[in-house]
Amino acid sequence: LMLGFAQTDIGPASLVEKIYIDEKTIAPSLHKMMMENQQSKLDLQALNVFANEILKYRIVTTDLTTRNIVYGQRLGRRRFFLVDGIGDNYAFKVRHLSHYIVKYDQSKKFQKIARALGIHWCGDSWSFSPL
Repeated sequence: LMLGFAQTDIGPASLVEKIYIDEKTIAPSLHKMMMENQQSKLDLQALNVFANEILKYRIVTTDLTTRNIVYGQRLGRRRFFLVDGIGDNYAFKVRHLSHYIVKYDQSKKFQKIARALGIHWCGDSWSFSPL
């Protein structure tokens, strides 16, 4: 999980946090859960909280995929996290300044994630549900 940047005596540094599912195990991505046929362990309530927080905090997501969403734990609470390394080969586009366009784009990405997981995405209610 990328937390941000800090200035050091040798230049800028990125602050990151490893997300774990327990004290020893790195949290799996949605993609890994799919590859290991663990979709039955999918917590739809937590996935909906994740989707709503993306919308609520107006987070601009340039790479929202099953590979960049992990299911882990922080402060004793299970939840989904958006993880992404730095190094995107493009800066935010001007279209990302429009909340409507960002929301539309994210809804399409959540729809793609839902299809991959075998669940349903409703952009009107901004929620995942079983098929």
